[in-house]
Amino acid sequence: MRRRSFLVTSLGVGIIWPMAAAGQQRERLRVVGFVFAATPLSEMTGPDPISPQARAFVHGLRDLGWVEGLNLVIERRTMDADPERAPAILTELVDRGVDVIVLSSSPPLLEAARKATATVPLIANFYQDAVTLGLVASLARPGGNLTGIGGINTPELVGKRLQMLKELAPRTTRIAFIGTKQEQELHGPDAGPAGTRRVPIIVEQPHEFADAFATILRERADAIHLQGNAVHYGYRGLVIAFAAAHGLPASYGYRQAVEEGGLMAYAPSLPGIWRKMAGQVDRVLRGANPGEMPVELPDRFDLVINRKTAQALDLTIPPVLEAMAEVIE
Repeated sequence: MRRRSFLVTSLGVGIIWPMAAAGQQRERLRVVGFVFAATPLSEMTGPDPISPQARAFVHGLRDLGWVEGLNLVIERRTMDADPERAPAILTELVDRGVDVIVLSSSPPLLEAARKATATVPLIANFYQDAVTLGLVASLARPGGNLTGIGGINTPELVGKRLQMLKELAPRTTRIAFIGTKQEQELHGPDAGPAGTRRVPIIVEQPHEFADAFATILRERADAIHLQGNAVHYGYRGLVIAFAAAHGLPASYGYRQAVEEGGLMAYAPSLPGIWRKMAGQVDRVLRGANPGEMPVELPDRFDLVINRKTAQALDLTIPPVLEAMAEVIE
């Protein structure tokens, strides 16, 4: 009797277990829309993307248990630095039924996303203060369907960058401030340190760099500051080459520019920001409400200086800056 009971029970388990496994196999894959502003799609794809930011994001998700092809689909898109593409990209992702949309630091992408949906969770990289821009109600409780990482280009941070640029290049008097129209208004004419004048240079799309460089020469600017949004990041090589050709010290909002020959940067780690955003996506996929998830801030800012570029510009790194900087030889 006991043996018969055991056989029946074992048979029951044998029947139930495959049914449970089949149920697990039928679990819906979660879908993440992943949108960059200027990075080529080829640099966003695969399990180990070429883009450091995309790689940090994908690896961050993987570390949290979200593996593409197993329980996750990542719908990658790029604006290719063309703001007119943004509405179609966001509409397509919303129609696709994605669970969450992740956006790089681009006002056109963010505007298009907010117009496309008021319900799909949005995780954004705000390169400015999201509260000041009216995008969220507060950093602690954003409200609505939008949260992310913010505060990477606040007026205070930009002011510090310009002050360090002046310390590194003390003869600086006229700083060409390359940014969007919105950034020019946000940072104001007195953003630079004492003894300098800010020359506003509006660049919102890649084709505007040629006019920007002509204006810099015409206005006799003796230094450059490049802001940190996604289009500026994607085309930083143009500014690095122009600054080198004309012997102009320049500061940037990301260390990659210094690694590629730019003079200096004071900035948070962009890969670090994207790992944080992967953590926010994880929380949303597990049921968190983005409107109740605080807008996070970068936890660390680093000063990076390229010594070879400084020497080419006949600049001596002040001991105070050298002591606090990572100096690339």
